[in-house]
Amino acid sequence: MTPKEEAEQLLAEHYASAPTGSIKYITLELKHPAFLMSGLPAGVIRIVHAPEPLTVTLENDDVVTCLAGAFTVRWPEKNAKGRRDIQLVMDAISTDVVEQLERVADYSPRTKISATVREYQSDMLTYPGRIETGLTMLKPSIRGGRATGSLVFSDSINKSVPSIPYTLKTHPALAS
Repeated sequence: MTPKEEAEQLLAEHYASAPTGSIKYITLELKHPAFLMSGLPAGVIRIVHAPEPLTVTLENDDVVTCLAGAFTVRWPEKNAKGRRDIQLVMDAISTDVVEQLERVADYSPRTKISATVREYQSDMLTYPGRIETGLTMLKPSIRGGRATGSLVFSDSINKSVPSIPYTLKTHPALAS
């Protein structure tokens, strides 16, 4: 069984039975060129919904430490619409994170904040059990110590299929 399959199975078991002593950790990764926090890689903020920082392994085998923070993620219902928004509320976030989010408003050229949400099982911090990538943060707002926004999946309905153009240069057999 691959690490991915094992992590997905452990998370599914957690949802099904909520075993005693097992904790589900949700991490939030925000990326923007304006983010510059000391002790963190440039352009990246990682937060875990937990009282203390947590070290996890990403799907690309990078080992990272997520800052402790309080946030909620409200997952969208499954539907046939092209856009599904995840509602994000970050409460009592550190002043460092607030400052980084405020820097985005002054950043030129205008660039959107990209986001990834990962879920880990406390028994398996070496691979996420769920990964939601390709998210964009829309309408970020900060009031007091609370930041809110929507994390939007890409619009898969309006994407061209296939996503790569077939030309004679890239696919010479089309000339036959």
